[in-house]
Amino acid sequence: MKPNIYLTTTQAQSGKGLLLLGLMEWLTRRSHRVAVFRPIVSDPLEEDRFLRLAVERYNISEDIHSLYGCTLEKAKELITNGREKHLQEIIIDRFKTLEKHHDSILCIGTDFRFATAALELDFNIQVARN
Repeated sequence: MKPNIYLTTTQAQSGKGLLLLGLMEWLTRRSHRVAVFRPIVSDPLEEDRFLRLAVERYNISEDIHSLYGCTLEKAKELITNGREKHLQEIIIDRFKTLEKHHDSILCIGTDFRFATAALELDFNIQVARN
């Protein structure tokens, strides 16, 4: 079984960046083919700070557009239209595509920008379970 890790917190600004560095150090010592993944990003053209940190520090060669599941705008649209299951499917499909080419993936949960903290934590738990 591949050692994939899902990193999330219960609120914004809680030290995910520091945890990302520690977990990536551990994963890169176990394997050479390690990637990061975000289920939702604010804007694919605006570099995500966690993705940028991991890509630069650990020389991840994938196009940044392959390292996330969905944009925040698209996620809000799907949730508003009652299509949460479809959102989950999009994220899982993109994760599985990335997983085919890597020994380990560190999935970094959402930044608590699109829902209340309780709903967003529940979302992160659902993604991690799948």
